[in-house]
Amino acid sequence: ASPSPAEGGKKKGKVDRRKLLTPEGKEGFVEAVEKAAMDEYINCAARLFDPQIEAKPEISEYVLLNECLAQAASEVLTGTGDRVRATWFEAYREKLTAAIDIRNAAQSRFNDNPSRGNKTSLRAARGAMKWQVKQAKEAWLEERVQAMNTGNGPEGTHDPRTVWKMVGEIKDGCSTWKKAATVRLRKADGTWCETAEENAMRFMEHFGKVLNIKTSFDPTVLELVKQRPMRPKLDKVPSVKEVEAALKKMKSGKASGDSKIPAEYLKALRGSPQGMALLMGAIEDFWSRDVTPEEWNSLRLKTLPKSGDLSNVGKWRGIYLMDIVCKAVSKVMERRLNTILTEFGMEAQNGFMGGRGTTDGIFLLYQALLKRREHQRGLVGAPHRPN
Repeated sequence: ASPSPAEGGKKKGKVDRRKLLTPEGKEGFVEAVEKAAMDEYINCAARLFDPQIEAKPEISEYVLLNECLAQAASEVLTGTGDRVRATWFEAYREKLTAAIDIRNAAQSRFNDNPSRGNKTSLRAARGAMKWQVKQAKEAWLEERVQAMNTGNGPEGTHDPRTVWKMVGEIKDGCSTWKKAATVRLRKADGTWCETAEENAMRFMEHFGKVLNIKTSFDPTVLELVKQRPMRPKLDKVPSVKEVEAALKKMKSGKASGDSKIPAEYLKALRGSPQGMALLMGAIEDFWSRDVTPEEWNSLRLKTLPKSGDLSNVGKWRGIYLMDIVCKAVSKVMERRLNTILTEFGMEAQNGFMGGRGTTDGIFLLYQALLKRREHQRGLVGAPHRPN
């Protein structure tokens, strides 16, 4: 067993996904995945042909993929145990660390001897640290803005993709996100929840009603739906090109499902024949052999606070974390169905359409209303009835 930190062992750090943004980190991660996969295949083959083992092991491509990714992340992406800091902190780590050390020393002296002089020194150290933090944030933000304005595109600007990427970096660096404090919820009868288990039961009761609303409809309406030509090609096993395109569209920095495998791990496998073969094995297991991992059949509910009285369960928004491989398969299916929507969909539709969104529809409606008002024309609303 490895020694604990109290026994002198080195504290194990957390996985830092940002290392995958560097060519060295991505290359090292992919090599670790390929090595782990090869070792696992060799071990499975040895157990399969071992005459002393009666129960032959079944190789699950999905489990193999998750184990290889987790092992590679532990070997390559694990930090030193230090807290993962924001980008602006890393840019000015030396000055900020010095200010933090001075603040901590002043705090330690005050804890040992809470005299007036030590209290004054502690206040001064805290003020100096806050000033250093403010200076670091302002300098970092100024550098980012200048980099956006001095690109290699037309008129000294970057291409739109690069600009939006830099805007995202600024947004992440200036984030003031804090973990929500645990609050007691009110039950349906108005009494308070006393334990975390009662809070969980209250959430389950609330979201169970929200997500399972029973509605009625006339089933004969389905007979009026116009039938379209059969498209057998939609049932084919996804190609590597399709999966890589789906991975490219997936957003980084998002929470993962119960498997703890984020999108960055799969996106790093693009361009690696061995890595993509590992992923394609898990997808083909589901698509062709009807092997559905248990993680795909359930989603993990996470609650995010809204504004207002957080003891009211209605002031919490639920989001659901999906397994990342399942999400990749969903993206492939979505892209295939979009080809039908593009061909047979309504021109007036903006949602779920490539190259446009609901904000485009809102903008067009606003412009139409504005022009009608400019020309002093009346406004008439009528429902749209497609043929």
